Amino acid sequence: MFQKPEHIKAKEREEEEQARKTEEGVQLRKKQGEDTATGEQVWYSRRVEDGCQIHWAIITHGKKYELRLPNGVRAREKVPEDQRTNTFEPPREYEDRIVPWSLKEEANRLRTLNLTRPTKGQTQDYTICQIGWTALAGEEVDAKWKAARKTIEANALGFDDCLALLRDFADIIKKPEGCALDYAWFAETLEIPSHRLHEITPEKAVRSFQRMLQSGGGLGLAGAGAGAGIVYGAYEAGEMMESMGRNGNMGVPAAAVDGTCGAAWCCSSGCWDWSCCELCVCLPCAGGGAC
Repeated sequence: MFQKPEHIKAKEREEEEQARKTEEGVQLRKKQGEDTATGEQVWYSRRVEDGCQIHWAIITHGKKYELRLPNGVRAREKVPEDQRTNTFEPPREYEDRIVPWSLKEEANRLRTLNLTRPTKGQTQDYTICQIGWTALAGEEVDAKWKAARKTIEANALGFDDCLALLRDFADIIKKPEGCALDYAWFAETLEIPSHRLHEITPEKAVRSFQRMLQSGGGLGLAGAGAGAGIVYGAYEAGEMMESMGRNGNMGVPAAAVDGTCGAAWCCSSGCWDWSCCELCVCLPCAGGGAC
């Protein structure tokens, strides 16, 4: 009778353990996404395209507290001599705003972008994840945002200004009890300089995401994220997914929950191969009910 070589058995045991840890991470985030008793949920949205930060947004109390490029990605024009800096990036100016917004609307925007944009590019990332809960009322959160903005005297915000504002505003989450599993990843994204955004690739993002789930949180990991339940808007690049499948890497799992479907890579719970994946944002419904 044929016996598997010991190294293959060891590899299978390792993959089974990774799958178990990943499923635990999925279920923990699903539970977080259904928890409305701890406080008002706080979600984080981050979009990077071709090495350019398009926006950061905090979603809570039915509003989006956003820092964004007003006109999206700047064309790759030649930077005038008087605007050149020592960094790899041309200067960019961001605007801040507060608008009525919901988590579902953010997921729908992700879906629309993935359906309408070309499926090319290796540094595209659109991630939505839960970072915690706040005990503050909506008016208090508004005041915190305005106070954080007021500390920056410039009329137009630069990249570093945005990071400083978000670090200040993150105080709406009481630490550590108000932090969700992916708060640490959120904090890490606020330490990444603009010229390093070009280093985000689909392969690195997927592997970091897997490690994040398997560790039960984002501690010490620099990746491109995950979310409760799970919302993981990542890469449209089908070529990357095929490559990952050929190389035998595990797929990104998503909990089997009621919710809406958008366009991101989601995989069946308990399945650890890209063949079980489809383009779908798995978004848990508020309060854990059906949508």
